[in-house]
Amino acid sequence: MSKQDWLDYFEAVNGRSASAEEIAQALAAGEFQEEVVVPEASQAPEFVAAPTAPVEEPVAAPEAPEFVAAPQE
Repeated sequence: MSKQDWLDYFEAVNGRSASAEEIAQALAAGEFQEEVVVPEASQAPEFVAAPTAPVEEPVAAPEAPEFVAAPQE
């Protein structure tokens, strides 16, 4: 039961509003759950991975062309 539902029920049964002490006792007894409202802006952002440096693949140096000795005459 929400706190507001409990307050409405208390008023209907007792014909008056609940005191702060009665509300605290009802909460401690588990008669209702305290609703926690988190403003949209204060919610923790979704996890975003830190940017990483691009992985550089080792580049092999181009092979030197093979020179074939010219036939000797």
